[in-house]
Amino acid sequence: MEIYILDQSTLDRIGTVDIYESLIWNTYFADIGSFELHCSLDYFHLLKEERLVQNTEDNNHTGLIEYIYKTEDQDGVESLVVKGRMAEILLSRRIADGQYAYESLQPAEIAANLITNSYITPTDEARKINLEITSLPVAPAGVISYAGANENLATEVKRICGESDLGFYLKADDEQKKYVFSMFTGENRTEEANTETEIETVGIQNLLTNGEFTAGLSGWTANGYGLTTVSGGSIGQMLKKTKLWDWWDEDDHSQGQRPLYSGYIQQHINVDSEHLYFIQVKTNNPTDSVVGFGILDSSACTFMCTGESVQKKLSTLYVPLSSGTKTFAMGYGDLSDEKQKKGAYLLSDYGFVLDLTATFGVGKEPTIDWCIENIFYDGGWKYKRQVISFIPNANDPLVFSRDRDTLIEVEYTKDITNECTHVYIDGNDDVKTVIQIGAAEGLKRKEGYLNLSSIPRESGGAVIPLPSYLAMLHYSAQATIRKMIVSELVTGKLYLLSNRKYGRDFHLGDIVAVTDNKIGFTSNLRITSATQVWDTTGYSISVNFGEEVPNIYETIALVAKGAK
Repeated sequence: MEIYILDQSTLDRIGTVDIYESLIWNTYFADIGSFELHCSLDYFHLLKEERLVQNTEDNNHTGLIEYIYKTEDQDGVESLVVKGRMAEILLSRRIADGQYAYESLQPAEIAANLITNSYITPTDEARKINLEITSLPVAPAGVISYAGANENLATEVKRICGESDLGFYLKADDEQKKYVFSMFTGENRTEEANTETEIETVGIQNLLTNGEFTAGLSGWTANGYGLTTVSGGSIGQMLKKTKLWDWWDEDDHSQGQRPLYSGYIQQHINVDSEHLYFIQVKTNNPTDSVVGFGILDSSACTFMCTGESVQKKLSTLYVPLSSGTKTFAMGYGDLSDEKQKKGAYLLSDYGFVLDLTATFGVGKEPTIDWCIENIFYDGGWKYKRQVISFIPNANDPLVFSRDRDTLIEVEYTKDITNECTHVYIDGNDDVKTVIQIGAAEGLKRKEGYLNLSSIPRESGGAVIPLPSYLAMLHYSAQATIRKMIVSELVTGKLYLLSNRKYGRDFHLGDIVAVTDNKIGFTSNLRITSATQVWDTTGYSISVNFGEEVPNIYETIALVAKGAK
């Protein structure tokens, strides 16, 4: 890879660095990047301050030399270390002069107006350079209201773009002899954004479908207690219902005294010890009776029990100790004397055992939560299944993970140091407002303060309406508030042998899925920065996903002086 050196004013190529020890190239989605070049002292005459560095592997960024250092190793060999920031730093050389206020305008248009007034068509011709703005993308969140006065242009552009999910870069076009400023949104490469999902239902084999519970069984019995069964019900003849009556009418003796019932019902099933099973029963239990179910396995039967007075589904997963014929049972215990009320009863709606391994395949058995949510009865037992298809002409979904050979290293940081849930804001003209992040109360509530009185309430002699001014305050506070929340950052070193390549299949600003099974992390995150290194050992690249975790002292300073 060659490195071209350009004259800052004419944008002519004045030399080439083709032998170097290393080039470190840091680029950002909505911030100003940097670079660092290590090379021979032979290039000292070429690498001067204010000259531009053009990387032939990156068409969107141009470096600006700001630091030159001569060093010498232990063998007496002299070399150069050249550092600088990307050409976006030129924006910091202008002040967005005077007061400005924009209501209900696209963020890209606001940034473009500020740059135009400062660089392209300024009132003072001495401020002008040959610069072109090439794109004004629509922000995902829509229009905003924004105001300020005499702010640094780079600070304003970073804030506007960063808080509107817009990226930007400023490069030198040595062919057209002009600077080019561009804003962009990045592509959403997540599965959700690039696939269509439909839900279909699939029939399943219920192990209890082909038989009925038998009546007249012995079970949990006590003096004078027995078992009554009735057939039919909301799900037809799939099984028989068991009804237990708790009836003791002290006032109307003509009805007689009905005893309490308890017992169990059962059915024989064939099971495989290599399979996983899902068991569920549904009961209507208005009393404190004990309801349980289980499978008799090796002369032992463990019941899942409940004594709650609710209509409830009871579910569990089951792996047999051995294969063969087992006994599935639903059992009922004593009803509480305290709850003896006229007309109180317990009614079982259904019970079934489902072979998950046979239904879904070895190693693909769903979790119990999935079963409870998705397995249902509508005349025959079925489950819901998502069918995902790729949207034609959309982006190919992209997942970064060590499990998928797209990442070889992962660093994860989560920081709640600067979290703030309620921010009190003072504006100009005694306007006050509060920004609430979430609904935290008590010990979870964390308060902060910002003084934004520097944002003018007047523009061109007219007072900005309060709703618009409050919108401006809220938007201007976002740069600081985004550093006052729980921050998560995933840093990954890309696996270079993967078939997905940076600059071809994904870019700065793209939203991708990031997962790591070892730390249990999965999220859709934006690629916020990339560090590329070319050196004597070859090429490497690391990318950051998500927001940078701020330094605590930086955030404290911002809160102390207000958002700028």
